[in-house]
Order: sequence, then C-alpha cells, then structure tokens
Amino acid sequence: MQISFNIDEELKKCKTIEELTGKNGLFKRMLKEITEQILDAELSHHLGYEKYL
Repeated sequence: MQISFNIDEELKKCKTIEELTGKNGLFKRMLKEITEQILDAELSHHLGYEKYL
C-alpha cells in the first residue's frame, strides 16, 4: 500500500503553518495514512493473508 498523495506536491501547496499542523493539515493527513497502513499490515500479518484477497 502506498501513500495516496505526493508529499512533495502537498508541501508546495502549504503556505501557512495552519495548512501543515492545523485540524485538517498535512501532518494530520499523513499520520492518518501511515497509521492505517500500519494497522492493515499488522492485520494481514495476524490473519496470514492480505485484506480483500
């Protein structure tokens, strides 16, 4: 599973600190994406197969 957005492009769009660290900021979206990837990998490892296969 890959991150669903280009980090370099998203960073270029951020003009204020709020766009980086705010309620819907880039850091929060990145943390959410990474956490979901970790949980998916952990579940796949525990079950012995990947989701949706």
